[in-house]
Amino acid sequence: MLTLVVFYLVLGQATDVDILMFTNTVGPVALVGTLGLSATLSAMRDTNNLWVPLFWFRISTIVYFGIGSLVPLYGSLATREYINLFFPVTDQQILDTNLLVAASALITLLGANVALVLFKPPRRDSPQNIRSLFWVGISFAIIGFAVKLLLVIPYTIGQGGGEALPGVVLNLSSLVPVSIYLLTRYTLLAKRKMLPLVLFLLLMDMGVSILTYSKGAVIISAMMFMLGYLSQGVNRFRILISSASMFLLMALLVPISDYARNESGRRFGTVYGGTLSDRFDITQSYFGDENSIGPMDGEQKQGVFTRISYTNAAAFAMHLYNSGIKSHTLENLWVLPIPRFLWEEKPAITDIGMDFNELAGGSRSSGSAPGLFADAYWNFGWWGLPILMLPLGFIYALMSRYALWVLINGRWILFVVVMLCIRMGFRVDGFLITDIFGPLFIVLAGHFCLVQIDKLMIKAAKHRTASAPALNA
Repeated sequence: MLTLVVFYLVLGQATDVDILMFTNTVGPVALVGTLGLSATLSAMRDTNNLWVPLFWFRISTIVYFGIGSLVPLYGSLATREYINLFFPVTDQQILDTNLLVAASALITLLGANVALVLFKPPRRDSPQNIRSLFWVGISFAIIGFAVKLLLVIPYTIGQGGGEALPGVVLNLSSLVPVSIYLLTRYTLLAKRKMLPLVLFLLLMDMGVSILTYSKGAVIISAMMFMLGYLSQGVNRFRILISSASMFLLMALLVPISDYARNESGRRFGTVYGGTLSDRFDITQSYFGDENSIGPMDGEQKQGVFTRISYTNAAAFAMHLYNSGIKSHTLENLWVLPIPRFLWEEKPAITDIGMDFNELAGGSRSSGSAPGLFADAYWNFGWWGLPILMLPLGFIYALMSRYALWVLINGRWILFVVVMLCIRMGFRVDGFLITDIFGPLFIVLAGHFCLVQIDKLMIKAAKHRTASAPALNA
């Protein structure tokens, strides 16, 4: 990574268009190769590394700032015109964002490696109970689906009374994909006859998520099933099949989601309008409405690539800072630990995406983000990298150690916390306050609460084991 940073610094001095084009092509490819190789070797060395935030930090950086950085240069004409509507970029601005990404990734991984040296790898301190995979998985499925269907879905489709849903409640819906992973792992380890049940839960969750136009939730559920499959062993063939399946799923979902959102906005004036029945009709009409796709949304616009390209948004954030318009996104850090039920007027920090979108000349009907690296720059310029990326690396490293401890010891009830840690790992496309610091408090609170339940479960298991001989006698 250091070589890549030096590469950008040296060739970045050039003004020749061909040299800039060469630099902006070779650089992202080198980033993909470097991070991809380290992630693959890590997973092949130990499948548990699939669940550490540092693994997903590498993968998401590859997707959004490796492959995505090539879109402004090599996307179709319609794709490039579409992403330039947000903020048109020059070759020099693309190079600046690529340098920012490489330097940020380097500093983040440097901070992580320092933390990994300071904190020893976890050891097994309790025997694994495969049966607990089933019971925790079923419990999470019941709770997660109840919260998602009764609270989160009505809130998502605008039937929540206009009040913000507490972050804790929103995060409880993540129990659903967690349960899919746990039950998939249990099924493949102990009881393959349960596979139809797992597939039913997976398809039900994906179907509901499609109707809420949440392609991210669909992809996460599918990814949990795929990771359950990969937990039995990682090789090149399985990685290829899994990667191809996820890419095809995303390629299918993006145009459907874009069409559904546009059609919902046309019919109801907002993407949050309509009942689930209305949304089913809208989604179904995608396959039969020949005139539903406008000139900018047709086959020429590569929907998948417009979604993973953050170069324009990152360049805009850098442009704002360089123009004297600094970010104040971290000023509300102090409100994060305060639960909303204790302070009803607590500022909605999630509005930052709409604010950023509005600054770019868009509307507040949707949100956008420049990614963690550009967010750090928007706050403090180049000094933002050591100020914020070093601590980020420490956080990722500590959460990675925690994830391995949970997996090695089979503390499955704590797996939902691991899931939150992973989410923080692959949200390099977001904001620091909403996608790192905010969830960090939820991770700490979640661990504290669940570890108490875990202790009670361990105590109950020991009691049953101790009383078994007496009963048999």
